[in-house]
Amino acid sequence: MDRQTRALYNQVFDEKLFEGYVRYLSSRVGDFTFRLAETPLFLSASLCERLTSDAVAICKQLSSPALLPSLKKAIPPELDAPNMTALPECVQVDFALVDDGKGGLEGKVVELQGFPSLYALEVLMTDAWREVMRGHGALDREWSCLFGLDREAGLARIGRILTAGLDPAHVAMLDLEPRAQKTWPDFACTKRFFGIEPTSVRARGEEGEAAVRLA
Repeated sequence: MDRQTRALYNQVFDEKLFEGYVRYLSSRVGDFTFRLAETPLFLSASLCERLTSDAVAICKQLSSPALLPSLKKAIPPELDAPNMTALPECVQVDFALVDDGKGGLEGKVVELQGFPSLYALEVLMTDAWREVMRGHGALDREWSCLFGLDREAGLARIGRILTAGLDPAHVAMLDLEPRAQKTWPDFACTKRFFGIEPTSVRARGEEGEAAVRLA
């Protein structure tokens, strides 16, 4: 962890700061049905680099053309959607941070996800922390949750991936019942940043060979 930044944050933290953080988020994407953490995660540059390197190595291994046919066999026939790309456009490698036995931390893989889960919300959370830490000395800086990218470059890349260059009006985020999900704030935030409408699969219809969003 970034021990110096952690110590600075602990010195300035109080309920007013946290309430300001929650208020910033709720005013933009609505209320949360889960508990929000009272602190950001402050990672050292060396740990960020190690986690990034490990994640990239895992993705490269799983992207081997010789391996893909075998991996595809794991998809049940009823879930094998037509016209899938050979590889997912988005991949997250989730790590648990554990003691490395040398006084530091290292990542242990928990799972991989091939979906843009919480991308937009994490950017908004960073915006909120940046806002409430303004005026607090060394904590007043341009924070980023996007490894190796600043905020604008990261949002631009995410937007290109999600829309594939299409008008966002012709793109939908499908879920069974988006508003009933605990992750609804992320759906709302994705709409806020990229203009993509959250859509229930029950509100989907067809016109010829085209899928359409029902009013």
